[in-house]
Amino acid sequence: MEQNRCKGGVTLIRDGCDCCYICARQQGDLCDIKEKCDSAKGLYCDMKIDGGKYGICRAKAAKMCELDGIKYKDGEEFKINCSRLCSCQNGQIACSSECPQEDRMPSSVHCKDPQLVHIEGRCCREWACPHSHSMPPQEMDGGLAGLGTHLNFPSDWPQVPPKRRDCEVHESDWSPCSVTCGMGVSIRQSNNNTDCKPVNEQRLCLIRPCVQEEDNKAGVECKSTWKSDKVKALKWGNCTSMTNFKLKYCSTCKKHKCCGPGKTKDVFVDFDCEGKRITERFMWIRNCECVRQRTCPYRL
Repeated sequence: MEQNRCKGGVTLIRDGCDCCYICARQQGDLCDIKEKCDSAKGLYCDMKIDGGKYGICRAKAAKMCELDGIKYKDGEEFKINCSRLCSCQNGQIACSSECPQEDRMPSSVHCKDPQLVHIEGRCCREWACPHSHSMPPQEMDGGLAGLGTHLNFPSDWPQVPPKRRDCEVHESDWSPCSVTCGMGVSIRQSNNNTDCKPVNEQRLCLIRPCVQEEDNKAGVECKSTWKSDKVKALKWGNCTSMTNFKLKYCSTCKKHKCCGPGKTKDVFVDFDCEGKRITERFMWIRNCECVRQRTCPYRL
């Protein structure tokens, strides 16, 4: 399988163990001995979190960026068009797509000959299925089925991406969630598409809320996984899920252990983004695991 590809402007480097290739951490990202910052952009890991175990990528000498005669301050975000969000990172410009759904091709089982088409009044292109067909929904696991009317999945909701008969499917592991609390993203590479070519896939992830609920505070039994009593909509930027969820989260009470997702399931959630409807893959936590390890990507 090919090495993971990074977003535009992000350098592919060796990790701190010098054993694997990773996408270099950018300015403001969490970093540690293994997850290194992008030194090509003059960034370093300011190890001041959790007694020096973790840090934040910062610029040694922040530089401004210039594009088409316009100057941007270090750390400033800007758009070069409706679909590309860029940021100035110590004199260099890094951009990411505001239309991640364009990179997620529908499976050939649910959509024959998918095509990206422009829709009037919208920036992002959408996948069109000129010969669409559906299949019966697969059985949901108990954690999802128990939500009853809180979920309203379409009949052709794909639970597990199907394999092409003429393509040997390769999928990398999902990267750790980009944040330790609140809504973040994780990335993997997969060739499970009609072209059998490796592309980056994105899913939303929520390890735990940043404001802890009462059930997870001191005075109660410390468990690896805890379930919220509250049914809530998911929030992602200016987007709100069109259905409500009662989620499971990973604990923070086991102080000397790293608690992160154990068994997970990918589901697809519809979001309302100020009148625009999009569908995003979301990591559904079935349970969490707490283990002792030197570095923990999930610790607050």
